[in-house]
Amino acid sequence: KNTNNLQAPFHFQTKALSTMPEKFTNGPFGCCGEPGGAGTCFITACCPCFAYYTAAEDIGDSNSALYCVGTLLGFGPCMVCLLADKVAQARNIEQDMPMHALCTCCDCVTCFSCAVVNEAKLFKLEGAGGAPEGGKMEGR
Repeated sequence: KNTNNLQAPFHFQTKALSTMPEKFTNGPFGCCGEPGGAGTCFITACCPCFAYYTAAEDIGDSNSALYCVGTLLGFGPCMVCLLADKVAQARNIEQDMPMHALCTCCDCVTCFSCAVVNEAKLFKLEGAGGAPEGGKMEGR
């Protein structure tokens, strides 16, 4: 027997347990997903300035008025990119700015802005502490 290359029979890997998603919960074409449903899709399509404002409020971003005014001034795609980055950071989603920009370019097909607004609502519903999806926060 060759005993020079002894390895332990078990390899333990430590990985932090996380209740946060690794990607947007309501991905492409999931604009009518929960928690907002079709209502969020309608509001985001008809009045994105208000939808972006409330999404920023939901994640606790103090620049919520900037998203509204920027959208009203014609910078909607830029505002949804910035907001998507903030929502991704708040939810610990690993998606970078170039991917946000690509998704925004295809927004009319993929409903990325609806996914961002829904993800912000999930952040608010689950609380900043990140309660598990579907779990209720008792005693609050």
